[in-house]
This record gives sequence, structure tokens and C-alpha cells, in this order.
Amino acid sequence: MLIADDFVLLRGGVEAALRSHPGIEVVGHAENGVEAVSRARELRPDVLMLDLRMGAHGGMEALDACRTEVPEVKVLVLTANENPDNLRSAIAAGAAGFLTKRTSAGDLREAVLTVAGGGFVLAPSLVGSLEEVAPGPPGAERTGVLALTARQRKLVMLLSDGLTDAEIAGELFVSTRTVQYDVRQVKEKAGLAHRSEIARWAVINSLA
Repeated sequence: MLIADDFVLLRGGVEAALRSHPGIEVVGHAENGVEAVSRARELRPDVLMLDLRMGAHGGMEALDACRTEVPEVKVLVLTANENPDNLRSAIAAGAAGFLTKRTSAGDLREAVLTVAGGGFVLAPSLVGSLEEVAPGPPGAERTGVLALTARQRKLVMLLSDGLTDAEIAGELFVSTRTVQYDVRQVKEKAGLAHRSEIARWAVINSLA
């Protein structure tokens, strides 16, 4: 876990909240976007917690750079700004989660674990903004949702919670091969290129 924020007090507070969970290890800090990308390249953390507003070297630039340079690092945005435009931009840039700084310590820990496991998280106060951030032509996403079978809808929910193929297979009482087939079907119906996009698509379409 790498924490990027320009306020040292906030970095310390976030680290203290996260370190209380035995499954989370904080490996470093960064105080601006440039340093965040550099440290992400160096440390290769599972999750980068990123503030969007960090002076001249902001989080959006870092988010864009991480998607290109360290795509395996999952970025969890933690910001005081709840503007839907920021949510739209962060999701488009590949953020795996978007939280506000009003988030409790417990919810923060849970969000980090969810994102690390491949899931997607969104601050409850921003759920109403999802229609504003849905990409593409009106109705296109809902068409994909309506095309899903009941099992595929359940699979999407489990994927969004960060479950593995084996765990999903156990929940659905099917083989892992069936899970992989359904993942391909969901991607095709939703018009997605990558499995990692399913969680964001699910949240945007109120499936997770």
C-alpha cells in the first residue's frame, strides 16, 4: 500500500488507520503526483491511495501515468472534492475506487482490501452521480445489463467483490471453466475489452 497526499498529517492518519489491519502493509508515502508515480514504479504496491489535489503535481496526472507505466497497481482515489466531474475523470482514467475524506477508518480498510482483491468501491454519497459518469451513448450500458442472464448478474456482483474464479465457482455451483466462459460473455455483452473493467461497469449500472 502506497499513500500519496500533500498533507503529512493526513498521510500519517491514513497509515495509522490502515496499519491496524494485519492484512494491510503500508510500504511508502508520496507528497505529490510525480513522486507517487516514481514510488509506484519503485515499490510496485498492490494499491496506491491517491489524492486528486496535490498542488502543481496533481493526482489526475499521476492516475494517467500509472495506467500507462504501472497498470498492475490499483489506484484508490481518496479526495475531499466530491465533484461528479472528478469522479467521471477518475473512472475514465482507470481508478479502482473513489472515496471521500469523510470515509471512516473501517470503511477505508475495507475499501483497500476490496480494491486489492480486484473489486471496485465508491463512496455512498456519490452513488447518485453514477448516471452522470456512465460513458457511451444513452441506453447502451443498460442494453448490456438487460442481456445478462441471472447467473451472469450474480457473477458480476461476485467479481465486483473481488472473488477469484474458484470462489465464484463455489458460490454459483459451477466449474471454473463455466465461470471463465461467463466472464467472456459478460465482456461481450457489455462491450468491454478487459476483465478488469467489469467491476467499474457493474457499479455504473447499479449491479454491485
